Amino acid sequence: MVRQMFEWYVMGQYSVLDVTRMAREHGLAFRNSGNPMSQSSVHKMLRNPIYMGDFDWNGQCYNGTHEPIVSRELWDKAQALLTGRYVNRNKKPKRDFAFTGLMRCGHCCCSMVAEIKKSRYVYYHCSRAKGKCPEPYTREERFAELLDRLRFADEVLAWVSQALRVSHGDEKQHHEDAIRRIQAEYDCLQNRIDAMYVDTLDGRIDTDFLDRRAAEWHEE
Repeated sequence: MVRQMFEWYVMGQYSVLDVTRMAREHGLAFRNSGNPMSQSSVHKMLRNPIYMGDFDWNGQCYNGTHEPIVSRELWDKAQALLTGRYVNRNKKPKRDFAFTGLMRCGHCCCSMVAEIKKSRYVYYHCSRAKGKCPEPYTREERFAELLDRLRFADEVLAWVSQALRVSHGDEKQHHEDAIRRIQAEYDCLQNRIDAMYVDTLDGRIDTDFLDRRAAEWHEE
């Protein structure tokens, strides 16, 4: 799986987010919790030299004795892409594809990705995150034609609008409730710390105990 992630990335058409999405579709998850791998974790994996046989220790890079998962050439290509994208991350991309991230393959449910053919035609195809896929390439104009046929009755539009307003209200209420709950927890911990300082001044507890518990509560 790790080698496949490096290969996807060095193709040049996939971002770290794309690689993360495809890896999740392929079952990539944290070993202990079972939660899907995050984008930041995938980025760290692509930056970690241990996969090509080296490892960092105290700021120095050493040759390991373990068998590398990816070749040094593949790892170097990934680093060059990562560094180049970091430098140019604030620049507007050369081309924005209209349906990127909005569609999935009807055959295997993987993400659809776009590429330009003959410097002018945009084609979409399955990312093949789960392996080979028999679905052919599709011109971007085909999706535009299908979307143009979509029509919603007035009552359906009214229902969708109402549902969105309700959803937004629920989300706002949930956010406000979370803030109140966290603020209450913060106030409780702060009151405990203040009370412990008073107990220390009165000699009921020693400073070592105060420092230890206060550090725990500050961290929390």
